[in-house]
Order: sequence, then C-alpha cells, then structure tokens
Amino acid sequence: MYIHKWEEKLFTCAVQIKGRIFQKDSGMFLVIQAKLGEGRSKVKKGVFNKLLLIAFGVAAAIFLLEIGLRIAAFFYCKTSFSKEVVYKNNKSSPVILCVGDSFTAGLGAPPGKDYPSRLKNILQKNNLDKGITVINRGVIAQNTYELLCKLPADIYSTKPDIIVILSGLNNTWKFYGYEESNNVFFYYDIFQKSKVCKLLSFLTFKIKNTINNYFSKQDSNKESCVLFNASKAKDGGIIPNGALSSLNSSEHIENSNYKWCKEEKGNSFTDELAEPVYCKKLGNYYSQKKDYELAVKNLYKSLKSNLKNGKIYNKLGHIYTYHISDYDKALQAYTDGISADKNFFYNYDDLARIYYDHGEYKQSLEIIMKAGKKYKSMRRIPSILKQIYMQHQDDDQIKELINKHYNKNSIISNYLKLLEKQSKEKETFLNWCKKNFEKIIALCHDENIRLIFQTYPAESGDINRVIELIAREYDIPLVNNFEIFNKLHSETENIDSYFIEDGHCSALGYELMAENVYETLKKYGYLKN
Repeated sequence: MYIHKWEEKLFTCAVQIKGRIFQKDSGMFLVIQAKLGEGRSKVKKGVFNKLLLIAFGVAAAIFLLEIGLRIAAFFYCKTSFSKEVVYKNNKSSPVILCVGDSFTAGLGAPPGKDYPSRLKNILQKNNLDKGITVINRGVIAQNTYELLCKLPADIYSTKPDIIVILSGLNNTWKFYGYEESNNVFFYYDIFQKSKVCKLLSFLTFKIKNTINNYFSKQDSNKESCVLFNASKAKDGGIIPNGALSSLNSSEHIENSNYKWCKEEKGNSFTDELAEPVYCKKLGNYYSQKKDYELAVKNLYKSLKSNLKNGKIYNKLGHIYTYHISDYDKALQAYTDGISADKNFFYNYDDLARIYYDHGEYKQSLEIIMKAGKKYKSMRRIPSILKQIYMQHQDDDQIKELINKHYNKNSIISNYLKLLEKQSKEKETFLNWCKKNFEKIIALCHDENIRLIFQTYPAESGDINRVIELIAREYDIPLVNNFEIFNKLHSETENIDSYFIEDGHCSALGYELMAENVYETLKKYGYLKN
C-alpha cells in the first residue's frame, strides 16, 4: 500500500511538472514562431524589393537604350539623309523581293524556272538588269500569318525597294496562327516600331546566319575530306583529277572512268564513306540530267553503308512517283524511309499524298494518324486531311477511322475542330487572312517599301476575292493572274501546258506570271531605263 501511494504521488508530480514545462515551452514556441514569421516576411519583402529593383533597372536600361538608338538614328539620318534621297531617286535598279508560298518558290517547275528567276531574265532582255536584284523568298505551304512573322527578317536582310506578294491560299487549309493571330497583332502594334526590337531582330538574324554558315562549312569540309581520302587510294587513284572540285560537271561524270562506281568487286577505299558520298552525288546529278535509271542505281549504292538516311529514300520515292511512274516502288521507298528514319517527316508526307492521289483514302488517313506529332511540320498532310474530311466524310470507313483517332491525337482533333469551325464561320477565316495582309501593308508602309499584290493563276475559292479587295482598298497595284490566265483559257486549248497536275504552274505558267509582274512594274513606273 505504501509503495502504491508513493507511485501515485510521483506520477501526479510528474504530470504537474510536465504541464508547466509544456506551458512554458508553448509560450516560448509562440514567441519564436512570431519572430520567425516576422523574419520570413522581412526576407520575402526584401526579395520582392530586389526583384522589383532588378525589373525597374532592366526597364530603365531598355528605355535609355531606346532613347540612345533614336538619338543616334536622328543624327545619322541628318548627316546622310540628303545622300540617301539622291541615291534612291537616281537608282534605276531597285531591289525586288518576291514573297509568298509555293507559287513563289516555284513548285512544279525545274530549278531556276520560278517566276522571280524568269522576271530577272525579262529584265535582262530589256536592259534593266544593271545592278538590279530579284530575290525569291517563297516558302512552300506558308500561310499569311507565317509570312507576316517572317517578313521583318527578310526586310532587314534584303533591304528591298519593292515587295511582290502572292499569299493566302494556304490559309484555307493551314490554320497555324489562327488562334494566336491576336497576339501577333498586339506584338506588331506595340513593339514593331521599337528601335530596341529592331536591333534584337537584326542581332538574332546575324547570330543564326553565323551559326548556320559555321555548321554548313563544317559539313562541307567533312565531305571534302572524305572525297580527298578516296582520291588518294593506293590502287592508283580511284577518282580522276579535277573531279573533286567539279562533281556536277558532265565532262568529269561522263568521260571519266569511276572504278568505285562499277559493279566489279575488289576496289579498295581509304574511307568507307567515300563510295556512298559519291554515289549520292551521282544520283542527284543523273536525276537532274533526267537519266533516272542511273540515278536510281547510284542512290541505292549510296545506301550500302547509310541505311538510316531517310532523305535518300525520299529522293528515290520522288523519282519513282514523278518520273518513272512506278507506284509500287514509290510506296516501298517511302515506307522503307519511314522505317529507316522516323524523324524525317517528308516520307510520311509523300506517302500520304501518293495514297490519296490513287484514291486510297483510308491508307492515306492511317499514315496521317501514324505521323503523330510530326504532323505539325509537314507540308501536305493538313491539305490532304482537309480534302478527305470535306469530300469523303460520308464514307462509313473514313468516318469510322476519323472518329477512332479523333481524341487520340490532340493536334489532329484540334485541326478537325477548326475545319468544322471554318465551314460554319467562313467569313471569320477570310477576315483573318485580310488582317494579316493589313499588317503586312502597315509594316511595308513604315519601311517605305512599295507593294505589289498578285492573285493566284488558278481558281482559289474566295482568296482571290480577298486579295482584290485589299489591293483596291489600300490602292496597291494588282497583278490579276487569274483574269489573265482565264482569258488565255478562253483563247487557246493548250492552257493545260501552263499547269501541272496538282494545280501549280509549270515552267511556262511561271514565265507568264513573270511577264505579268514585269508589265505591272513598268505600268506604275517602278522601273527606270
């Protein structure tokens, strides 16, 4: 009993002591917590103040730089303005920049047969080419939004006096920039006139060019090294003298005995890459010379030690598709190219197109779905998908396939939603195209650049109507290609020779476009003898 009472008292005492300690500790904890909270708030406030100070410093630096650039520009213009005006007024050879999509790039015609190149030839014939520069900056599948974003860099790099523009057709199927259009308009309204913005754009352009030139030079040196090693092989010289510097010259290709290109075995090489490099060049050479049998033969040889090169398969596919007309071999080449290099997206692009052109819409759709995220980078696939969706959605198999993949690929499902929206809100999309044109006009006006608009030679829905309206509204010279080609169609039965199968111009069609541009330049006094 004694022990029991003692234990009870001891326990009671411990509880009391513990309670006091706890209360005491709690008070201390509250004090410490309050102090820590105060410290944290001070630290946070200090960090915020520092960030605010840094932001203010950056803004002030940009503001001062803007003022400094404007002052420098003022004094520069003041000292050189009179000379510049005299130069421009007396200059008989302006810089002409041609911008747009595949109709400017020259898709459908051999190299050098696009309308800007033909325009240069016409100027030469009329003795107007002295010092004149005609620059082609056409980009295949480019819509008006992409043109608007790219145009400032083109202006800074080329300093054009005249810009000839043909764009808008790709807006009917390529919706890139439609959702972001408000952002880009805000950008141009607020920042485009800023000297700091122009300086940053110029520096970015220079840095990109320097990097590209450096890597191009490295690749060129590497290939030259391979060729040089091959030319010094121990068997007496596999490659004839002079062939290194002039591989595309017919006298070296056709009149020289290339031991490395023969079927015979036993040839030795100092570098295993030498034969594939040369055979690839030979393949490209013979393709240009329209000797497609030899082109195919050499391209296949180039794959011996380079089986993962998707570009070579793509080149083979093009030859089989457009020159030899061997449908099965073209399919095989593109399919092998996809297996070899899944990142070279043009093989998906061309395979989807060849299926579509042969009426195999289901297979074409399957390739589109297989392309996945690469879809965004492709030239033709959005156009094919639109054509299938708009023209064949009543087909049960096509409808089932579209619905099957509708929610699996977010990029494609968003595109299909835009297609639905376009069919319902046609004028909204046309207005998007018109707003891009207005921003281009404003940019060129700020840079004192004269503009010439063109319509498309073939039927282009309502895009030609938008182009005509914008040219009339802003009093801009218009080359009405559609009207001229349409008149030609009523006068001759050979109008088909001016176009290729997919609706692009042939070399003859681009020549007519160049003549139309030349006549407009002459009519509005943009050229001086």
